[in-house]
Amino acid sequence: MNKKYYYYSIFIIIPIYVFSGSFIDYINHRDDIVNTLEMPINNYENKVSDYQKYKLDANKFDKPVIKDSLKVLWLLNIEYTNYSQTKKNLFNLGLEKIYKNYKDKKELLVGPFEDKEIAEYMKKKLERSLSANISLVKVSN
Repeated sequence: MNKKYYYYSIFIIIPIYVFSGSFIDYINHRDDIVNTLEMPINNYENKVSDYQKYKLDANKFDKPVIKDSLKVLWLLNIEYTNYSQTKKNLFNLGLEKIYKNYKDKKELLVGPFEDKEIAEYMKKKLERSLSANISLVKVSN
């Protein structure tokens, strides 16, 4: 074979074979193809929707009703015999928020803790290190 046949087969016959399907489809469906420079017509009416009519008005909204506004906190109530020694031991354990309970003079309050599990964990930790009676106190506003 001559180089001419390779040239014809590669650059002429193969592109015709590849693009013939789309060319035939173009010829068969040429009436369906619309090429215009006109702007398309809107298929909807230019009315102001209800959403656009709505203006933000704070009085239209219902005020949110807060059913549960209670905040529950947990305190550790520690009974002591020696105030300064107990407070020093608590401070050495890393507890800085230590309050004296003025109702009963022999109690210290440690906390507040927002989670009951954390308060119970701290109670167990303090019971191991201190020889004092410790109880949980629930406080709500």
